[in-house]
Amino acid sequence: MPGVRRLLALVALFVALLPARDAPAQAPRVPPPPSRFLDRLTVGDSVIVTAVDGTRVDGRVTSLSTSGFGVRRADDGGALVGDEVPFAPGGVLRIERRDSVVEGVLLGLLSGPVVTYSWLHLAGGSDSFGAIMLRGSLVLGGLGALVGAGLDAAMHEKVYVAPRRTSVGAVIRPGAVGVAVRVAY
Repeated sequence: MPGVRRLLALVALFVALLPARDAPAQAPRVPPPPSRFLDRLTVGDSVIVTAVDGTRVDGRVTSLSTSGFGVRRADDGGALVGDEVPFAPGGVLRIERRDSVVEGVLLGLLSGPVVTYSWLHLAGGSDSFGAIMLRGSLVLGGLGALVGAGLDAAMHEKVYVAPRRTSVGAVIRPGAVGVAVRVAY
């Protein structure tokens, strides 16, 4: 029995020293203030919104207000289809904004002439500098544009991610001693 009492005393001490992290899981969910992410969105933004229930909507922001925002789904061509899906600030887990592919294409396209000129300069020049510069710029610029478009299409800027709530509590039952940890979004 002395070993069980010592274990109970250690668990009680451990739980007492834990800082209180959040309210218990039964507390009502309070939506975040709208300024957390509504001021970072504009009408027309291409976004991916994940709701609290796990629903994902990929589309464009079509309306903004102090009580939330609306998103219409976009098809593969970018055309808006279907009805607007409304979102309240408390019902959103994550908002991601798609990056513009045009910027990646332009940066990649401009890398072609820069790389070609640098290579020719390091190689000591050539008699047919203009022809090599033109061909190198076209080939390397095209490859750079493809790489830039691919990278930008894969990138998403996180506009909002809901904070996690963690609850920690002691579990002391006949025959069982432990700590319960609950993580919620």
